[in-house]
Amino acid sequence: MVLWLWPWFAALGFRALPLDRAVISSCIAGFLLLPSNINVDLPGLPDLSKQSVVSLGIVLTYLNHHHRRGPTLPLPRGLMLIMALFMISPVLTVLTNSDVIQKINPLPALTMYDALGVVFENAIIAAVIVVGVRTLSSSASQRNILLLMGSAMLLYSLPTLLEFKMSPQLHRWVYGVHPALFGQQVRGGGFRATVFLSHGLVLAWFLAMGSVALMALRGAQIRIFGFRPQILSAYLWVILLFQKSLGALLLGSIMMLAMLMRPRRQLVLVAMVAVIFLTYPITRGAGLVPVDWFNRTVAEYSSERSGSFETRITNENNLLAKANERPWFGWGGWGRSRVYDPETGRDASITDGAWVISFGYSGWLGYLTQFGLICFPLLGLFRYRARISPETSALALMLSFNLIDMIPNSSLTPVTWLLSGALSGAFALARRGASPAQPVTSASLAPAPLAC
Repeated sequence: MVLWLWPWFAALGFRALPLDRAVISSCIAGFLLLPSNINVDLPGLPDLSKQSVVSLGIVLTYLNHHHRRGPTLPLPRGLMLIMALFMISPVLTVLTNSDVIQKINPLPALTMYDALGVVFENAIIAAVIVVGVRTLSSSASQRNILLLMGSAMLLYSLPTLLEFKMSPQLHRWVYGVHPALFGQQVRGGGFRATVFLSHGLVLAWFLAMGSVALMALRGAQIRIFGFRPQILSAYLWVILLFQKSLGALLLGSIMMLAMLMRPRRQLVLVAMVAVIFLTYPITRGAGLVPVDWFNRTVAEYSSERSGSFETRITNENNLLAKANERPWFGWGGWGRSRVYDPETGRDASITDGAWVISFGYSGWLGYLTQFGLICFPLLGLFRYRARISPETSALALMLSFNLIDMIPNSSLTPVTWLLSGALSGAFALARRGASPAQPVTSASLAPAPLAC
């Protein structure tokens, strides 16, 4: 019932807020409060889940604020092309997977019915990006993203502290089930909190994002709950330490160091991350990623973590080899991209990283278009880095590190897509020579001069 009602509640509940704050609040509140890993199967449509209802809530919130919209910022043509290919990709995947995979437990052939739900899901993602472009392109709106994300994680730290003491139970108390295996949240003689998120690792990542968002506001003359942003950022960092997630701590530390760089240099780092991620299946398959060195380094820190990492690498190798059997359009759904024991038919795959899931499911076309929607503004902002505000640069840095986190984890969320839209809007403004520090006006939407 909560999943069914959320989009309508979001459209009405944030109506009193300005448009940009309403959209941001709808996204962050839905992601942090709705139940995780609970899906309602809808015939011919994507499952009703936290991801889909939060995205629908963002779109309905925007549509319900139609009377508050300003001039409409046109979408960059490159972004529109990627969106079009993103919509076509599921159809091509189905057309190239019309065979039944004969094994002990046969996997069915794909039909256009299978493509329908994925196309609809991709359309919702595209709509969220459009909303971000239309409402969050100015630096003032992007400062609101930083402010609301940091403030939300400060409030979320209270139930997080509670679960440190009593173990992750809030999701079960409110929604009746645990979102993840309870044993995976036991660490170092204590507990990882989950609150209403799908796993303790996801909460750790958002604690890191919240801490970095507050640090990005250190130059602004504002106080949050009566404190300076950098003090609250340090508080969230302490909470992150208790969350016991080495990956989030490592990425968060690098992000904090990168925040000390000038915005132009930050955008150079951001562009490098985007290129590395888009080419990751090639470099990973060619052995250019130093996973063995990283495993030895982890082993010096913890033999248990090293064993877990080695298991992950072995599974990625097997899944990547399977994906390369149909590299262009992938294997599609119904578990066709997974690896099975040839004797027992048992599923022998462990899929964690968003990159390997996407590449196996939809091949190069799906991979490049899905993550191209994220990397497009990161590469575009690099081109116009002299015109980019510090708020935009900070969000670009956070989004690029979200890409890095999607190598070991599946942290692709509605927040990711909304940030992509906001940064695509900033790129569109910079391309027209408009200052991102000013609100979008009719003058800033004048066509850009043609280059000779």
